[in-house]
Amino acid sequence: MFYLGFNCTGLLAISRVGEVLAVDVVASLLRNVVRFVGDQHPRVRYAAIDCIGQLSVDKSPDVQISLHEIVVPALLSPLTDAGNPRLQAYALAALFNFVEHCPEVERGPEIVLHYGRQILEQAINLLEFGHIMVREEAMRTIALIAGKFNSEFVPYYNRVVPLLKRIVIDAVDRRHSDYRARAMESVTYIGLAVGPAIFRQDAAELISIAGDPDDTTFEYTLSAWTRICATLLEEFVPYLPRIMNFVLLAASKHIEPPPGFQATHHTSQHRRGTALGISEALQFKATACSTICSIASNLQEHFFPFVNQSLHVMLPLMTFFDDTVRSYAINCQVGNLFAISVLPFIYLLLMSTTVGI
Repeated sequence: MFYLGFNCTGLLAISRVGEVLAVDVVASLLRNVVRFVGDQHPRVRYAAIDCIGQLSVDKSPDVQISLHEIVVPALLSPLTDAGNPRLQAYALAALFNFVEHCPEVERGPEIVLHYGRQILEQAINLLEFGHIMVREEAMRTIALIAGKFNSEFVPYYNRVVPLLKRIVIDAVDRRHSDYRARAMESVTYIGLAVGPAIFRQDAAELISIAGDPDDTTFEYTLSAWTRICATLLEEFVPYLPRIMNFVLLAASKHIEPPPGFQATHHTSQHRRGTALGISEALQFKATACSTICSIASNLQEHFFPFVNQSLHVMLPLMTFFDDTVRSYAINCQVGNLFAISVLPFIYLLLMSTTVGI
């Protein structure tokens, strides 16, 4: 027991102080830490995986560039330990950290391409056969690598996307709403990576599954629509009548300022004291406003039929008490201007009916 506690404490301590250590010290420590990934006790293995994952963030890109040959194989090894799904999930999370913080310059892309294929093979297998907590981490990791691979991900597309779509379609129980939302998020990130030619048909199926606006994870659906629009561009226009009612309704939902709010205060200064329900409602509203802003920006003149509705919802929010919502409302006007740039006279008529000029 002393051995167990000593090792766990030491490994967790390294993960917490690694940020302030010199790179050469971290390199020396990591060469010892990876040995504990194969320890006989799961708690020690967890502490080692947690340490590697944290150092992959705190000491990036040095860990990625200089120590990839020892770090990645060490994190891949727990993925075959089916008897410890938590360790599999932790290892995938650590690999996510490693890949996410791999630099876009120097040898970073080469390293991601080299190890990405090995990670994908393991993650796809776990997505199909793993425990639900492992599948969620597998989704995140696969989507991240897809974003790094772009067209290189195409050979994996037909293996991954049907699995994710099946989760989106079947996981309708409220208990699995987070699981379903993660699948929707991942599949749309993959679509963004591979492009419209490959993603077009699957995008149409995903849009047809509107989701429940009262579900706490509906903001994932809003963000997914944003990515689908960014992928399809003008091909997204036929879907606007279906989705804009949901988005505009979410953006226009009334929220009272928190008690004690002063109009001169920045939201960031008082949010720590804001009730959890208000914070969640603000996040949902901000996501809806971000979706409108992004769709208007991506579609430009194709967004014109919805300019009036957008102005009706977004103009009042330019003085909203929350900084994030207010910022999206202001930025959205740029998209509205692009949308009406070919028809300025009609725009003036819309403005006159909306704000009374």
